[in-house]
Amino acid sequence: MLTKLQEEKASLCALGLLDASEMANFQQELQQNPSLQSLVHNEKEQLVKQARKILPFDQKKVIELAFFSGLKQTEIAVHLKEPLGTIKARIRCGMLRLREPLTQLREA
Repeated sequence: MLTKLQEEKASLCALGLLDASEMANFQQELQQNPSLQSLVHNEKEQLVKQARKILPFDQKKVIELAFFSGLKQTEIAVHLKEPLGTIKARIRCGMLRLREPLTQLREA
């Protein structure tokens, strides 16, 4: 069972709001507590899911294939029957679009 403090630290870690010394200490806690690791992972996943909602379908699709399915850009191009340059541009544009909302979530 996680304490309220651990849950709060997990949220701060997911948002990147812990300073270097707090992060080092928290990393030690993470290594010893699989439940805490899972909580941090889930927090990060929720943040990314929230931010992805702003992406157009074509950008969302290639980012999901690259980062969640682990496909390389060339594999995505073959899979979607699109030129490699198109895939690269969609990933780049999508990542740029995600930068602002994710930064705002980190600062909230």
